[in-house]
Amino acid sequence: MITEPEQASDGIIRLGLIDNDRMLLETTAGWFAANAPGMRVEHRAATVTEYLALDPADDLVLLDLRLDDGTRFVDNISRLVQHGTAVLLLSAHTSRDVKLDAIRAGAIDYHAKGDLDSLVRAVADIAANRYVLGQELAFAISRDRGPGSPLLSERQVEAALLRGRGLRVKEIAERMTVTTKTVEGYLERVKRKYQDADRPYSTAAQLRDRLREDGADL
Repeated sequence: MITEPEQASDGIIRLGLIDNDRMLLETTAGWFAANAPGMRVEHRAATVTEYLALDPADDLVLLDLRLDDGTRFVDNISRLVQHGTAVLLLSAHTSRDVKLDAIRAGAIDYHAKGDLDSLVRAVADIAANRYVLGQELAFAISRDRGPGSPLLSERQVEAALLRGRGLRVKEIAERMTVTTKTVEGYLERVKRKYQDADRPYSTAAQLRDRLREDGADL
């Protein structure tokens, strides 16, 4: 189950950083302090065990893919999620399988390490509950050919994810910069492909269930 962050009453987004490079921890925390006044790094650690020992209550943890303690990133994500913490995985690694495994383990998404300006925008969107799964990752999910998983196009995935989040057709059209008729076409093809995969649905809530079954973050 994906853990959604709960922003502090003072409006500050509290962050945790987990990275085996302690110098990077310091520089990243300093960068947030200087460039993201609405965000504050509360806890820093080199391992998940070290982080949890701090008894943190952060809104979101930025977790490095590879730590030096021999742990697997999927296990690290699961431990943090079980603790009640939302997780955004960071790495320069771009493997499709890693991205899918991160979502399945409970991470909100997977973000490129080092792109701090984009990271701040992602954190703000997550805290405001307006974050949409990245198109690249959504496309990877659409190519995950598990049992009964329909093969969807990138735009079909985007429309389905937005519909699954409760947006209306008109709102989806505005977000995707297309006509409502185009969105209706995307959604109709998605519905037909799920029917062909023997996994039919008839409501937006049921579509959300199908997408979650396929690993989408909603």
